[in-house]
This record gives sequence, structure tokens and C-alpha cells, in this order.
Amino acid sequence: MITNRVPCKASSRTLKPLSTVCSRNTSLEAASQRSYYTIDFVQYSETTLLLFTALKVTKEQRIVIKILRNYKDTRFNLETPAKRLQCQLNALQLNAKYTNQVYIGIAPIYSTRLSQKPRQIALGKIIKDPHVSALDPTIEYALLMHELPKERQLDSLLMKETPEALLGYLCGLSTYIGHMHKRLKPLSACDKDGIRWGSCKQLEEKLQHNLDFFKEVLPIWKYTQSASYERLESIFRRASKILREVLHQPWYRKYFEQRMRKGCIKCCHGDLKAAHTWILPYDPDPQTGDIPQGRIQILDAVDFNPNYNNIDMLSDFAMLIVDIQAHMESPDLVNPMIESYLRAIEQDNSFSRTVLAYYLVEKALIGIIVNTLYDERTDLALSFLNVLEMRVKKLEAHRWCVPFRAGKHVFFRIQQHLAKLLPPSLCIMAPPGTRPRA
Repeated sequence: MITNRVPCKASSRTLKPLSTVCSRNTSLEAASQRSYYTIDFVQYSETTLLLFTALKVTKEQRIVIKILRNYKDTRFNLETPAKRLQCQLNALQLNAKYTNQVYIGIAPIYSTRLSQKPRQIALGKIIKDPHVSALDPTIEYALLMHELPKERQLDSLLMKETPEALLGYLCGLSTYIGHMHKRLKPLSACDKDGIRWGSCKQLEEKLQHNLDFFKEVLPIWKYTQSASYERLESIFRRASKILREVLHQPWYRKYFEQRMRKGCIKCCHGDLKAAHTWILPYDPDPQTGDIPQGRIQILDAVDFNPNYNNIDMLSDFAMLIVDIQAHMESPDLVNPMIESYLRAIEQDNSFSRTVLAYYLVEKALIGIIVNTLYDERTDLALSFLNVLEMRVKKLEAHRWCVPFRAGKHVFFRIQQHLAKLLPPSLCIMAPPGTRPRA
């Protein structure tokens, strides 16, 4: 959700300037231990400043510095230095699962100069392995990362590479994410309300939260995109209806509960998308086809709210699928991605595809919310609307097929029930995958 714009103010949000955020930091270290970075470029979002810098002494070491702002809304609570510090620590820990030697550490902020040229920031000693007990929760810390080449960012590759090259990159990425998901440990704990992560009750609460959130989108579209407002409203009603129905259907509830018991709910990335992914040039292993370490880097894992990343790994992957489909305005590339991913996690079956169909609708809704309310990308929001319409149709089709995928015993129960109502000559059905008896 990082954009090249000054963040908008809204009455429902708390946002303070960076000078206020950093003013509490007193003299932290001797001047000789401070490092000064020249700022070339700043990316603004409502929660974050990203400073693209070079170390002032060498001017060669390219570093990206992430600073959190005093901000609060329904998703974030970054009102105090202690809460901002905890987010930075979470980011350092979580992103270590998805990146290789990109995140450097955190450092206390000594001073910033953004309004005068040359723009610069002074940081204290970099702490590569921070422990919260050794840090001062009353001061501000920055998160430091190595800068990655812009031309290898996935959203750039999607615009310039040929379909053949993209297919190879995206299937490789899907396999990489599948192997990454398999390595993650399953969650066994509950959320703050004592509800198991991934349970039907937790999914119902999350769905209601997202549907309420989506209602903030409707008045904006009514006045800014009136030509497509009625279509948005109609598709939203269909999506709300089918998502609620799915969570109340016994066979779907069984699938979700089974995935929870089988350890498919994990602390995932939470925001897989093209803008957070880098694919560097590589030659796959000639024997295994594996991608060399460090050639795929996925940044910016969710670090502020466990509701968004303590999820089913299918839900995590679904975000990437709808994002790629929205960027390309076609499902042609994402269909092979789904096949590669399901093979990688060894869940290439109808049950996983059915659950994935639910999460694809949910994530398409979220794509519209984010691009309308926060990123102000109306073009991408419209693309997500097309994705949502397609994924709703797919989920509606899945809903009617589910009972016949629940096992032969379900089919035979239906057959036995029909046998009581119909003449024997009409009871000639056989369950899928079996032959009728002579």
C-alpha cells in the first residue's frame, strides 16, 4: 500500500508528521557512532515513509529506510513509539521467512532533514538481532533494508516481459511459495478472543469485518465512478450472498475445519502481491528445477495485525492470484500458477480447489477496498471488480458441485433417499468414478 503521494487526511484516522514522531529521541550515542544517509527519494503512505538513501560517506551503499508514522484506523494502531517499535520488530522477524539477506536490522533515529536540501537522516548503531528487552520503547526506530532493482519488481516484469517468459517466472514463483508455505509451522493457538485461527467462527467474523469495510467503498464509487457503480453494487451483493452461504453449508464447514486440524493455518505473509515481489535472473537447477536461493525475494509481510496473516496458506496464495489477474486483466497466466502451487504443497485435489475458490472471492473484495480507499488506483480497482465477478461465478459453480465431492458415502445417501421417492427404473445413477453394476 505504498504510493508516490502525500497521504490523505480523514477524520477517522490519526496521523502526525514525522518531525513530531522523531522529536522524542534525545542524544542516543556519541557522534562517532552515528551514520548519515543522503535521501534521494521518499515514498509516502498513510502509515509509512520509505526513504531511498545512500550512505553519506561512500554514496554507494543503497539502503531503504522504513519509518512508521503515528497513525490509527480499523487495521492499524501505531499511536505510540512502543507500538511502532513492535511493528518494526515483527517486520524484521516475519520477513526473514520470505527474503534472503535483504533486511539488515533496526536503528534508532537521531535526526531527520526532509524539507531542506540536501535531505538526510542520521541513525544510531544498526541492531541486527534486536531483543525487545534491550530496546528503549519511548524512542523511534527505523528498519533498514538493501535496495532491490526496480526493473526486477514483479509489477514491472508484468508490463515488459513476454507471456512465455512470464509463465516461467510465475510458475517458478508459485512453486517457491508452495515450498515456503510447507516449511512454516502450523498455528495451534487462538486469537485474543479465544477463537481458533482458521475456524469457521473466526472466518465468519473476518468475513463480516471485510463486508462492513467494503461498504465504505460504495459511496466513493457512487460519486467518482458512477458509470460502474450499479455493477459494483450488484456484484458485491452476489459476493456477500455466496460467501455467507458457503460458511453456513455443512460440507464447506467440514472442509474448513479439516484444514485447521491438518495444520494448514499458519503465520503466512499476508500480503502477497506483485508490488512486494522481486524475481532476479536465474537458471533453475538442471536436475531438480529448483530456483537458486536469493533469486526470489518477497518483502513487506503483514506486521501490524495477526488477523491478516494467521491464515490458511490457500488464503495467502489467493491474494497473489487475484493481484496478478487484475494486473494482466486475464486469468490465462494465473491458471498455471494455481496448478504449480497445488502440486508444490501436495494438495492437488478437489477439496483444496473448492476452498481456494472461496478465498479468491474474499481477496478480490479486499483488492477493491485497498485500491479504492488507500492506494487511490481506480484503474486497478476496476480490474479487481472484473476479477471479483469472475471468481463469484466460479464459487457459485463450486457450491453446487461440493456435495458430490464429499465422498461416495454422501452420493449413496442421496441415492438411497431418491430410491424411496422414485420408481426403480429411474434410480440408475452411479457415483463419480464408479461404474454402474450390470
